[in-house]
Amino acid sequence: MVLVTTSNGLYKIDVEKNSSTRVFNRKKGLWVFKRGGMGYFGVAFWKNQNKILLASRERLGTPKAGKPSTDTIIYAIDPKTFEGEALLEIHDVHDVHQVACEGDSLYVTDTGKNRIFVMDLKSKTTEKTILFGDERGDVNHINAVTIHKNKIYVGLNNRGTEPAQIATLSLSEIQSMDKKEILVSPENAEVQTLADLTHTHDVLPFKESLIVCASHDGKVYDVQQGKTVIEGDEWVRGIAENPEGFWVGVSTYAERSKRHREDIDGKVRLYNPENWQLLKTVDLVGAGQVNDVLIVS
Repeated sequence: MVLVTTSNGLYKIDVEKNSSTRVFNRKKGLWVFKRGGMGYFGVAFWKNQNKILLASRERLGTPKAGKPSTDTIIYAIDPKTFEGEALLEIHDVHDVHQVACEGDSLYVTDTGKNRIFVMDLKSKTTEKTILFGDERGDVNHINAVTIHKNKIYVGLNNRGTEPAQIATLSLSEIQSMDKKEILVSPENAEVQTLADLTHTHDVLPFKESLIVCASHDGKVYDVQQGKTVIEGDEWVRGIAENPEGFWVGVSTYAERSKRHREDIDGKVRLYNPENWQLLKTVDLVGAGQVNDVLIVS
């Protein structure tokens, strides 16, 4: 199952029919002064409970810290019926991007305060907070988190002012630390700089490498080989792989204020990962901006 999060909802891809269906809508405010959700961003699969987890940007009363959204709601959705409910509210998370699930723990990017929350999904409490540096502002623009083979990969976008980076942490070490706050430093993290690559999203383990999106340049980049594997002229964000091929989320360049417009369509493209040839394009009608792609087996 191929799922795509967007500004206006969660979409399911029908690979055979080459079509998509919006299966979970963005929650809109009831009144003018209630803005409602600002779109779905990170998406993960909670295997222990067979639930899809969606991260929605919200304003729930936390004071603003330089970002439009101040909090997040995590929705838990049944992958058979696509009925869902708000599982937990996380306050003081500014402009959430990606999330990753491992066991009963959810890793949530807090882009605005340069940290990652580790949430216990059963108790609905904060297990730990992984802090990147001492400053609680948007220093590195942390917008990607992926867990694979005892590694936590964290995307440091660096706001386009410096080359992007990938920080790699040991999952078992983070889990075993008896601390509520863990400060990332050169002693407990490996940081790789991606020369000349900026405005990145996503970190996807692929074969023996890592794949990232250089969103503003419309590129998908192989870190190990040090080369662009997909090049286009639209905003790219959200990548995933399944037996059909390699999926890439694509959006029209748009200002933040226009990303929720129902007359803006997104799309996902399917590529052959052996030669990176385009196989098909699936439209996401009324999606606004495409934010993430998830494969659920």
